[in-house]
Amino acid sequence: MPLEFVASMADPRLAPYRDLRNANPTLVSGRFIAEGATLVERLLASRFPIESVLAEERFLEGLRLAELAAPVYVVPTGELSDVIGFKFHRGVIACGRRLPCPALADIVPPSRTAQPGVLVVAIDVHDPENVGALIRNGRALGASGVLLNNRCADPFSRRVLRTSMGTVLSLPIRVTSRIEEELRELQASYGVALVGTVLDRGATSLDEYRFRGAQALLFGSEGSGLPAEIAALCDQSLTIPMQPGVDSLNVAAAAGIILYAVLRSSSRETGR
Repeated sequence: MPLEFVASMADPRLAPYRDLRNANPTLVSGRFIAEGATLVERLLASRFPIESVLAEERFLEGLRLAELAAPVYVVPTGELSDVIGFKFHRGVIACGRRLPCPALADIVPPSRTAQPGVLVVAIDVHDPENVGALIRNGRALGASGVLLNNRCADPFSRRVLRTSMGTVLSLPIRVTSRIEEELRELQASYGVALVGTVLDRGATSLDEYRFRGAQALLFGSEGSGLPAEIAALCDQSLTIPMQPGVDSLNVAAAAGIILYAVLRSSSRETGR
């Protein structure tokens, strides 16, 4: 763990950390930023390469940095905020390197009959906090991975990483510009059923739906739901029964409810 004390906040080695308030400045560089001790620890434990760590010295205590080969830049107390461009009180931040996007085959859910396998698919979900919560729900409730179209929020943006509590680093996530083609491939080549989550009284109620085999749960945008051309591809449509006067749920909340129903279905089938 080579500690490198930084005297000047203009030091060029701090370039990846500058002006992080700007919209996702690390995207084009192949980097991402993890904020705070919890996310830094999860980055350290992940398969993602680490370029560097930036911290105020008192925040290094307790971090498992002994085997880290990357440099640890140490700045004076109170000056970390000056580098990153906004008030930050958690004292430690790290820069990781993005890995190649997993192939579609790497996120296909298992097709065991006794325990349904589920892939989470998000289409045009723009809010980073919703994307982060979707990923966190998927990781917590047993999804095989997450498939996002390229109009969703970047899964490695600071806000998504923070909202997901670092589960972005431990669940396979694929981003594609060919969402329709890849959904058709899931059906035709891998036997994955597409289940669209919709607001439609004619759709199957979650209370009545039985999860079997490999399924992809499709969630649409916060405002308009699934695009019509995507909904038309689905083998089944699924809806959550709600009280009169409530027109919808937040997309991440809906995903959590449905994924928990999958988990419950799996438990009943296996007797657990």
